[in-house]
Amino acid sequence: MTLAEWKQFLVSQGTGKRPDSETARKSGSTLITPLLQQGLLHVSGIDAARFLQGQLTCNVESAKGNNTIPGAACNPQGRMYSSFRLMPAGEHADDGFFLRMRADIIESTLSNLSKYIVFYKAKASDQSNMYAGIGLIGENSTDCIARAFGQAPLDENQLITMDRAMIVRLPGRVPRYECWLPIDNAKQYWLQMTETADTGSVNDWILADIDSGMGEVSQAITEMFIPQMLNYDKIEAISFTKGCYTGQEVVARLQYRGKSKRTMVKLSLTDAPVLKPGQALHLPGKNQNCATIVASAEANEADTAATQHALAVISAELQDSGSLQLCLDDNCFTAQITAFQDSANRVN
Repeated sequence: MTLAEWKQFLVSQGTGKRPDSETARKSGSTLITPLLQQGLLHVSGIDAARFLQGQLTCNVESAKGNNTIPGAACNPQGRMYSSFRLMPAGEHADDGFFLRMRADIIESTLSNLSKYIVFYKAKASDQSNMYAGIGLIGENSTDCIARAFGQAPLDENQLITMDRAMIVRLPGRVPRYECWLPIDNAKQYWLQMTETADTGSVNDWILADIDSGMGEVSQAITEMFIPQMLNYDKIEAISFTKGCYTGQEVVARLQYRGKSKRTMVKLSLTDAPVLKPGQALHLPGKNQNCATIVASAEANEADTAATQHALAVISAELQDSGSLQLCLDDNCFTAQITAFQDSANRVN
């Protein structure tokens, strides 16, 4: 099966139509969603770990065995050009690692890594056409995974692998799993899991990311933010003890000698225009940018308090404002700063 055929299959399964997600979660059922917005970059070779250790904010030594970790890659000015979940690709050193990231930054991430990888016995490649991503959300998702694969990872950030399939348990109170499957096997597993799971959409998955405070670098916001601005110091995506990596001086200086003037929060919006990553917002009557959208998603049908939720990096002095009037160009609306509902993020 090709990636195009996989996408056509998902359309036939109704993945563009969203059920009442909140009701599904409260009733104990599970949502199954495609992860079309994500892709896999593979770094392999005997020097893969040593190479990545000098490029990534996280401690590569922590991604061993069945453990995965979030992380970022920065330019020399400490600005993130990539974010990812780092997953060991096998038991042998030269198997290397998968970096699961937004699909639209894989090409640019490869370009940045290629500047340095030539000095190592390692290589990097886009594996997105070889794997299909499936997400599961909900109280019964653990049982759904166990029925499909014979077992399920129970600990946060834990990885299990079998027959080239990779399943990761994400942090959060509500069980949430990423499944990365050889694309030829994906249809079989999708049909099996939809016997006990309701079909959802990419929007449902991004909404769960927003609820948990998990902001990712996408093409629209590459090289905009230092990792602390996306609260990566709160989710253990930065190691301050592992030593040097590209951009490390800037990231460490902010941690130990200063305080970020911007921080990421969750916004709940009613009657706002559809917001997109990278868009700059301002206060009424002001021209200066006070917030930048990181991610946004349409609220589920059961949500009567908002029509849209978003992650935004805002000026620190606004963090405790509660309710704000924000504007996109001349269109102003009310934004409520709300706590992360299912937090993998230790900010709230």
